[in-house]
Amino acid sequence: MKELLLEIKNKLQQLYEIDDDYEIRNFMREIDKKIKIIEYKEKYDIDLKTRDFQNADWVYIERFKGIIYIGKGMEVLNSDAQPDKNEELIAFCYPTGAYIFGNDYDEKVFEEFFEELKKYNFKYIDDINDKLYFELEKGSKLFKDYDKICKKYQELYDLRAKERRKEELKKQLEMLDEE
Repeated sequence: MKELLLEIKNKLQQLYEIDDDYEIRNFMREIDKKIKIIEYKEKYDIDLKTRDFQNADWVYIERFKGIIYIGKGMEVLNSDAQPDKNEELIAFCYPTGAYIFGNDYDEKVFEEFFEELKKYNFKYIDDINDKLYFELEKGSKLFKDYDKICKKYQELYDLRAKERRKEELKKQLEMLDEE
């Protein structure tokens, strides 16, 4: 498939040299995305969708808890260590912190979740904004386990939220009994 896409891209490039039509360039961009999808799958066993690509070099995945970025030129806030501008990384980001599991802000569950992600040997960290940056080789291992990890902590969150709700209701019943 990759070879066929490269062949089509080559033909489109030849056509573009004759007529620099915007549509031709768009086709070439879409082919570049498809080629990247194949390369990420072959090299890192990461399954991506065309919709995840902002362009051929920048991936933005929002279909999981938090946001996952893959690309070059990332800046790590709140860190003295910075990646090289050509260093391709995968970043796991949680701008809402513990709210990723639900409206009952359970900081303890989130901290346990974040600590488990750290075990995959991140390269850079922004502790303040809950962001971990990995080399693609190590980050791809986390990417593969990500659904399972999220499910585990979602279940823990749900169980603890249910227990908190039960306690709240007990207190309300006690208050009604006192009246």
